[in-house]
Amino acid sequence: MLREFFCPVFPEGHSRKSVYSKIWKIYYPAAMEFALLQLVSMFDQIQVGGIGPEALAAVGISNQVKMVLVTVFLSVNIGVTALVAHSSGAGDHKKIPKAVSHGLVMTLIMALVVSVVGFFSGDQLLIPFGLTDETTMHYASEYLRIILVGFIPLALTTTYTAALRAIGNTKAPLLYNFVANVLNILFNWILINGKLGFPALGVRGAAIATVIGQFVAFLIGTYICFRPNNALDLNFSKPVWRFERTTAKDTLRIGFPAMLEQVFRRLGITAYTAVVSALGTNLYATHVICINIQQLTGMNGQSSAVAATTLAGQSLGAKRTDLSVLYTTSCVKMCLGISFILMIIYTFCGAFLIGLYSDVPEIIAVGIVLLRIISLMQPFTAFQYVYSGALRGMGDTKHVALCSMTAQMIGRPVLAFIAVRVLGLGIYGAWYAHCLSEIVYAVLLIVRFRSGKWKSGWRKAGKEICVEI
Repeated sequence: MLREFFCPVFPEGHSRKSVYSKIWKIYYPAAMEFALLQLVSMFDQIQVGGIGPEALAAVGISNQVKMVLVTVFLSVNIGVTALVAHSSGAGDHKKIPKAVSHGLVMTLIMALVVSVVGFFSGDQLLIPFGLTDETTMHYASEYLRIILVGFIPLALTTTYTAALRAIGNTKAPLLYNFVANVLNILFNWILINGKLGFPALGVRGAAIATVIGQFVAFLIGTYICFRPNNALDLNFSKPVWRFERTTAKDTLRIGFPAMLEQVFRRLGITAYTAVVSALGTNLYATHVICINIQQLTGMNGQSSAVAATTLAGQSLGAKRTDLSVLYTTSCVKMCLGISFILMIIYTFCGAFLIGLYSDVPEIIAVGIVLLRIISLMQPFTAFQYVYSGALRGMGDTKHVALCSMTAQMIGRPVLAFIAVRVLGLGIYGAWYAHCLSEIVYAVLLIVRFRSGKWKSGWRKAGKEICVEI
């Protein structure tokens, strides 16, 4: 394993330069997109932090609920990504518009149901977090209901993004997310604090700004994906919109385990968050701030995962499992390099980063320690992101779900409960539990990838369509 990792063998027609060049072409637009998303998220939290710790806690909890609801249509998107990447690698471009159109229809139906149910049961969705502060509960309910208004445009846009990334086009999502997030930042400034003659709407303003950005992203994404001669070959007049059981079944066959994975993960995070939120408003606000800063890790990891998903999936479609391994390993190396830089930032720049969000001494002091705990996770999160992305791209979503359930749904909240309630380690114990669960998840994924069982995991109609090289 070490020899393969540090001294890889490059097949004929491939070199170190060509492999990393191909990865970089997918990585850097995705990284810029995620960096922009992270900057917007940080700006949101910084602006909301000016209202008070209650507002920070409320927005953090509402976003946790939102992400649980998002998992419903993410299952379809992962199926779309795998099918499109596989078809692109196999050179079967006629299947691409069919996969995308079916994904859009299924996403629309799921998002419509979730947004309506979520809107009318917003307060009930917040109950598991055990909010006792009335101000925090009011802010959270208000923010969540407004966010759900923009749920359908958000869902459809993520399907566009999943399909475009699967064919290696990460520049288009960067474009529409850039425009949308600039608008988000602008309207945050206007609506949260009341600028240019608008009233100061506080938490409501942050939610409205987010919805505006999501709707603009949807409009631009629709134009890109349906304009003449678009890369996905989508057209409202073509018969690809006719329902085909096989396409829908393949999408869900891959996507359903991915949905379970995300549901397990989010349920685990919800249970974990409930343990942390019980520690008090200031400590939970610190937790929200550190989670937000930790998205710098997500920016690097998700960008690497996008490259691994696309290239591993396309290689498997071309029946080149050797290239799937080579691209995945190379993505891990790139991700690890940046992870070590983030370790240094989290370790030595904690006071500055926490100070951007709050000037409360307790929050800054605790946050510095939490960021140092985050730094310990960095190499393992690199493995986690890339290997899970590669396995999803190759259709091995069932085993990713099993790994996620073991480490993140069961391991994280149970370990956090023991650390906080039994051992009395407080918020530090909760974050050590978080760190340990990430390590376990990474190890399970490495073991699965190294087993090579995914090489014959892509099946259709009960027959293998991928052969091992």
